[in-house]
Amino acid sequence: MWIDARPRHNLPLPTWQRGHRVHGYWLDGQRLGHVGLSPRGQSPVVYGWAIDASTDAWGEERTLRTAKRRVEAAFRRLYSWRFPASRGY
Repeated sequence: MWIDARPRHNLPLPTWQRGHRVHGYWLDGQRLGHVGLSPRGQSPVVYGWAIDASTDAWGEERTLRTAKRRVEAAFRRLYSWRFPASRGY
């Protein structure tokens, strides 16, 4: 997946949307990443996360909050040129 546009400061930032057993990180109707819950009955419960555009950006975390932060950090690392506001300036 490639976002084809020039960097701008006034772009909307991605948002989280909840689903059934998965949370998606969305921007303009396109899913950028997701956090999913481990299968039912699996112990301990883990949250798998991934960036949809990259096969290298994925992992597992013990909490939903940490998994979401990993998705956001991976997004900032991959797309910081496109969204200067996400860099914290």
